[in-house]
Amino acid sequence: MVQPYFGFPQKLSSLLDRPVSLNWKPGNIGPWVMLLEYLESPAFKQHKPQVLVWQMFEPSFNQGPDAAGLWDSASVMPADTWTQRITRALGGTTS
Repeated sequence: MVQPYFGFPQKLSSLLDRPVSLNWKPGNIGPWVMLLEYLESPAFKQHKPQVLVWQMFEPSFNQGPDAAGLWDSASVMPADTWTQRITRALGGTTS
């Protein structure tokens, strides 16, 4: 949700004196699927960050990953599916 032209990664990197990267896609991509895609990616598995900042606007958080009509259809999924996939991506188990 933080667009590159806002300079957030550069500012945070400067304040922390550490490299900071930004995972952002243009378009109507939901924040829920963006986090999921990153956590399921080979890049995350090979180089897990020390800290992960997931920025999203409060109204988006309340709508959940199943908010049909707000994001592109590929970004929408049942909340249980999202939770299971996140748990697996982080190395946990699902029941």
